[in-house]
Amino acid sequence: MNFFSWFRKPKKKSERYILGILIVTNPMEKLEDTIISVFKREKVNGAVIFLSKTNFPDYHRIKKIRKKLRKTLDDVVIFIDKTPIFISQNFSIVDKLDVRQLRKKQKSVKILFTNEPYMAWQISQLFPYYGISYDKGLLTVTAPIPITRDFSGFILKKTVNTPFLARVSLDFNIIYEVHNLR
Repeated sequence: MNFFSWFRKPKKKSERYILGILIVTNPMEKLEDTIISVFKREKVNGAVIFLSKTNFPDYHRIKKIRKKLRKTLDDVVIFIDKTPIFISQNFSIVDKLDVRQLRKKQKSVKILFTNEPYMAWQISQLFPYYGISYDKGLLTVTAPIPITRDFSGFILKKTVNTPFLARVSLDFNIIYEVHNLR
């Protein structure tokens, strides 16, 4: 062991977060069991589920799904027709680009939802957030431009036919380094 090795900075541990996004707007048989089995099989840390009222008119059924998923996942977020039913602590919803509100949430929230894909992209470029948007069949996951592979600011941009499942790998240390916050 070298004497100078004592003075080196320790390597930062990567905060990899695998997020599963499930979109179901068409009626399916045994949808509750399907949702739970999909997220158990996929080995994800968090789940975002977009449903329609035709599939889940009953609040108690949704509550059961969330309870079962919370046993194995860190975060569970459920939307019904763009209305949030359950939101976890790492997530927040944004309706407009308000700098003061976004600065307040900067230390506690890591992922923002909005109904407009362009707003999600704008917020990801200005602040240390990942953005998720689902509107009119278009699913987008945004990040700061230097993080994305093609330097577009989009990790995922896809027109979705349901049912659809996406796995997205997010790294929170990198996003803070890009914005020089740590």
